[in-house]
Amino acid sequence: MTKLMIDKPVLGIILILGVLGLAVLATQLGGKAFPWDDVVIPVILAGIAMLGVNSMRKKKEE
Repeated sequence: MTKLMIDKPVLGIILILGVLGLAVLATQLGGKAFPWDDVVIPVILAGIAMLGVNSMRKKKEE
């Protein structure tokens, strides 16, 4: 259980970087602006919120 808690933030960071990478690729391949406001920013905010919730849960368990 503790191993999963340590890996989740790392997975979140990898996911966020992956999404950003895909956004950059889509922008370059499509030739039009990627919808940053509609897609990327909410994903990043959700990821940060998930990290915050996970760290709060960890503190409660201790």
